[in-house]
Amino acid sequence: MRDLDLNSKVSKWLVVSVILLTLAVLVLDFLTGRGYAVAVLYVVPILLSLWTKDLRTTSVLALICPLLVILGYFVSAERGSIWLPVSNRIYSFVIVGAAGILALQRKRASLELLRMNDE
Repeated sequence: MRDLDLNSKVSKWLVVSVILLTLAVLVLDFLTGRGYAVAVLYVVPILLSLWTKDLRTTSVLALICPLLVILGYFVSAERGSIWLPVSNRIYSFVIVGAAGILALQRKRASLELLRMNDE
């Protein structure tokens, strides 16, 4: 069977950089007010995780990032009206959740294709 180099240094550094990017978006989300749609930036680490070699990173980010969108609503400073932040968070949650589901399906399909080609 094909060696996927799951423990290669490049793959480990990519995973670390995706996690650091997620933490940077988290800090940015917490520092900005609720009325800003910063939470949609959680899509970036999810999509970057497609270049990692393991499914675990993508599945963890697909689960954690939508939860961070919800957490960001309660932790961010309140600025402006109440309806704009609620609608921004709902839209961001849907977009980040959809990106996570699509990334998981794509990663599973590509790993299955590699497995079938090896057989």
